[in-house]
Amino acid sequence: MLEMFPEWLRIFVLSMIPWFESRYAIPVAMEFGWKWWEAFPLAIAGNMLPIPFILLFFKYVEKFLRRYKFWTNLMDPKCPATRSHTTFRSIATPKASWKVRPSASTMSPG
Repeated sequence: MLEMFPEWLRIFVLSMIPWFESRYAIPVAMEFGWKWWEAFPLAIAGNMLPIPFILLFFKYVEKFLRRYKFWTNLMDPKCPATRSHTTFRSIATPKASWKVRPSASTMSPG
């Protein structure tokens, strides 16, 4: 079935699938007779393509999944730090604590 697609497209699509991208995309390309350095940029591009869509739709998928108790129980212990509305709150350093203030455009000691 997949033989009707060109090799480069099969490698590209295979590299978009989680767990396959890191283990199988380049070895499959090598089975097709490609060198690893020829398949590597294609596998990286295929791996990066879904990221904007995941970031764009993650909030809506999470909202949909939270309708079900199983997913709520699974997500709640994992996501308490992500519940805040600020993207970046503080960075702890050995010498000082730095915080980003919403009104300031630069970092300042807190």
